[in-house]
Amino acid sequence: MDLKLNISGSTRFGGLIGRGISHSLSPLIHNTSAALLGLDLVYLPFDCVEPPNEAFFESMLTANCYGFNVTVPYKETVAQVLSGHSAKPSLSCNTLIPRTTHWEVTSTDADGFIAGLLEMGSKLEDFSAFIFMGYGGAAKALISMIQFQRPQQSVFVMQRNLSADAIGASGIQRVKFEASELETLLKKYPDSLLIQCTSAPLRGDNLSRFCPVLKSLRGGFVDLVYGSPSALLAGSAKLKIPCQDGIPMLIHQALLSQKLWWGRAASFSDIKSAVARQS
Repeated sequence: MDLKLNISGSTRFGGLIGRGISHSLSPLIHNTSAALLGLDLVYLPFDCVEPPNEAFFESMLTANCYGFNVTVPYKETVAQVLSGHSAKPSLSCNTLIPRTTHWEVTSTDADGFIAGLLEMGSKLEDFSAFIFMGYGGAAKALISMIQFQRPQQSVFVMQRNLSADAIGASGIQRVKFEASELETLLKKYPDSLLIQCTSAPLRGDNLSRFCPVLKSLRGGFVDLVYGSPSALLAGSAKLKIPCQDGIPMLIHQALLSQKLWWGRAASFSDIKSAVARQS
């Protein structure tokens, strides 16, 4: 499939706001989608040393912009910057839609995650508990969704610094980011879904010290990192634990963003094939 990107004087733009995003597959996903749908659009990386301020977003309202995605480390910061624009302010955002006088702030992370789980043959109700390694923007969105849809399920968050970034929501239990703590949780909740949502693998820490405790896991494992996932992904696959990296969630949340921006989206199978060819 040979798809060419043609930019004209009428081409509308959008893009990904983040820092250190040269590895991102989002431009491939959205530009391929626009070409497949025959839309005069382009999706660009906005690799920002500092998070954009409110003046930036005000100027984009009068530009030829259809919207933005937001990724690490700015999901929470941008949500705060634009908190006055949203009828329902959130802790984290990944999708911005321009309206006439304001930005609509939302997140497709949770719905994209659920759709990604289906690609693994799993549903939220399959798991006895949810264990998050890290508490970034994506984790906040997923925890909020889980607490709404499965309020009876236990939710644990593993953090390196328990004195920082306090979690105010009820029903969430914090534990130290240590293999011994994870082992204790998995022995008590073997049918858990373990979710790796730190950027540690992208910084050179593959989290291999946690692999020995996977022997107690029977539920499932998802690594939200793609391209360079943690050693836990290969360890789970070796033990035949249902597992996946972050690509299914990435594609599904991207397609949901497209529906918000463009009113339609490419197919999952077409974009999955495009991503596979890029790998």
